Amino acid sequence: MKTMTLEKQILARIRKDKVKPKARGWFLARDTAIWSLLLVFVAALGLSFGMVIFAVFSTDVMLLNKLGLTAFEKIASAVPYFWILATLVVGLGSYAVYRSTRHGYRLGTMRFLAGACLLAVGAGALVYALRIAEYVDTVASQNVPLYNVVVPINAGSWFDPDNGLLSGTMRARESEKEFTLRDRDLVIWTVDSSALDIYEDPRFQSGERVKIIGERTGPDTFKATEIMPWRD
Repeated sequence: MKTMTLEKQILARIRKDKVKPKARGWFLARDTAIWSLLLVFVAALGLSFGMVIFAVFSTDVMLLNKLGLTAFEKIASAVPYFWILATLVVGLGSYAVYRSTRHGYRLGTMRFLAGACLLAVGAGALVYALRIAEYVDTVASQNVPLYNVVVPINAGSWFDPDNGLLSGTMRARESEKEFTLRDRDLVIWTVDSSALDIYEDPRFQSGERVKIIGERTGPDTFKATEIMPWRD
C-alpha cells in the first residue's frame, strides 16, 4: 500500500470532517475585533501607568503626618500597589491579545516587553501631564466606595472635615478673617482664617482649589490652621 502524501492526507481529513472554508469577512471581523481589543488594552496600560506616576508625585507628606502614620506606614502608603498591579495585569492582557493576532508570533517576548514599557511610560506621562489621572482619582474617590478601600490615600482623603481635613474651591472673601469655600459636594463652607494671612499670598485667590488643615466648628464652618494650594 502506498503511503498517502501530506496533501492527500489533508484533503481526506477535510472530506471526513466536512470542513467548510470560512468567508473572508469572518477573518476581517475577527482581526478588527482583536485589534480593537488590543487598542483598549493599550489605552488601559497608559491610564494605569499614568495613575502610578500620579500617585508617586502627589504623595502628600503633610497629609501622612496628619493621619498619624508611622514611618513604615508612610512609606507603605506612598507605594501605589493597586495601580502597579493593574499595570502588570493589563500588560499581560495586552501580550495575550497581541499573540492572538496573525502576526503576533513575529515579535519575541523580550522585544514586546521593551516596547510595552516604552509605550506605558510615554502614554502614562501624557495621561499625567493632561491631568487625566488626577481627574480619575478624584471622581473614583467620590463615586466608587471600593476605590477608597484599594487606594486608601487619594484625592478624597483631603475631604474629612470631622478629622480636620477640608478641600474645595475658594469663593468670596467675607471679611478680613473669613472666606467661603465650595467643597466637592457643592456645600458652601465658611472658613475662619484669623490665624492665617492667606490673602497676602498671591497663590490663594477666588476660584482656586485649596486644601486646609484645621478644625470643624459647626455644620458648615471650619477654622483653618494651615492652607495650601491643591497642587504645589
